[in-house]
Amino acid sequence: NNADTEIIKKVRLGLLDKEFFEKEIVPHPLMAETENSVVEGVHKYWNILSNLDEQTIPAETPPFAVPRCPSSFLFVFGGQDDLPDKPDIFVYDSRADLWKKVDIELPGAWSGMGSATHDNKIYLAGGRWRRPCDENTSYPRNIYRFDPDDMSFKKLSHMRQKRDCLCLVELKDDIYALGGWNGGNIHSSVEVYKMARNQWYNVSPMNTPRWNFGAAVIDNKIYCVGGWTGPGEITNTAEVFNPDTAAWTMLPSMLKKRGNTRCVALRGFIVVVGGCYRVDRKLDSCEMFDPRTNAWQPFPSMNIERCSHSVTVVDGNILVIGGFISDGNTTEQVELFDWDRWSWVTVAPLPAGRGVMSSQVVQTKGLSVEARQRFRIKQKSCAL
Repeated sequence: NNADTEIIKKVRLGLLDKEFFEKEIVPHPLMAETENSVVEGVHKYWNILSNLDEQTIPAETPPFAVPRCPSSFLFVFGGQDDLPDKPDIFVYDSRADLWKKVDIELPGAWSGMGSATHDNKIYLAGGRWRRPCDENTSYPRNIYRFDPDDMSFKKLSHMRQKRDCLCLVELKDDIYALGGWNGGNIHSSVEVYKMARNQWYNVSPMNTPRWNFGAAVIDNKIYCVGGWTGPGEITNTAEVFNPDTAAWTMLPSMLKKRGNTRCVALRGFIVVVGGCYRVDRKLDSCEMFDPRTNAWQPFPSMNIERCSHSVTVVDGNILVIGGFISDGNTTEQVELFDWDRWSWVTVAPLPAGRGVMSSQVVQTKGLSVEARQRFRIKQKSCAL
C-alpha cells in the first residue's frame, strides 16, 4: 500500500551492502510497488562512487545514503608531517568512514604528547611544541583539557617533569604520566594527576626507563611495553603496575624489540602494533599479550610497516593511524583490524600524513546535539 511504499523511500538503502541489496531487497514485493526511481537512484549513486578516486567525495550525498550518527568520534591531535610540528586537529566519523579538520587548533604546534580520556574530555600532556610565531621547540610540562562540547582548551597544573613521547593513561579517575624524555635523559619516573586537587604526585617508578613506548590499562592495572631505554637501545621488556600495591612487576619479554611502538587493550588482551627495531627499520608485525596465561603470541601483521603512529579502539576494532613508514616519511594511511574477520583492512586516510601525534575517542551520547552535528560527516566514503 501507499504507506509501505512511502516508508521504503525513507529507508537508507544506499548504506546497505550491494550484494544484499540486489539479492534480498530488489526482488521483495514491496519494491515492486515502489517507484522505479528509488532503485534507479541507488544504482546511480553507487555507480558514481565506483568511478571516483577513493579520496574524493561526491558533491552531494542523497538522503538514502546519508550515514547515521556514529556511536563515537575519534580525534587526532598535532604530530609531525616530515618533521615540523603541527597544531591541527582531525576528527573521524566511522559511519561515514571520512575525516575532516576541526575548526580550532591546538594551543601550539605540538607533537609527542600523551593523551587520555576521562568523562568524555581529553587530556593532553608533555611532548614538544612551538608557540605560534615561534620557531623554538620546547619540552613543556603542560597538561591541557580539551572539551569537545564547547571546543575549549583549559590549562591545568604542570607535571613535575618534562616528558616527550611519554604515555598517558586514565585509571580509577586519575591520570598517570609514564616515562618519556626530558631533552637529556629518559625517565623511569611516573606521576599521577589527581583531578579533584588539580595536582601531580610522584608514584613508584617503572623498573625500566622508557621513551616512545606503549601503555594500556586492563583490569585496573597499567601495562607498559617496549620503547627506547637509552641512546640506540630498544627493548622488548614489559611490566605491569598495580595501584593497590604501588608496585611494578616485570612480565615476559615481547617476541620482538620495539621502539616507537603503540598498544591498546581490547577483549582482555594487550595488542602491540608496529614500531621499529632500529631507527631505519620499521615493523609491520604485531603481537598480543594475554594476562590470564602471562604469555605473548603473534598477531596478524599490518599492511604496511610503521612507527610513531597512533592506535586506538573504534567500534570494537583496532584503528592504526599514520606514522612514519619505511621511506622515512609520514603517511596518511589508516588501517582497521576487524577482530571478527581476523584481518586488517584499509579505511579512509587522514587528510595529511602525520607521525608522533596522539588520538582519543569520545562517546557521542556524552556530547551535546550541537557538538554531534559539528563533528558528524553527512557524506560517505567512496570505498564500497
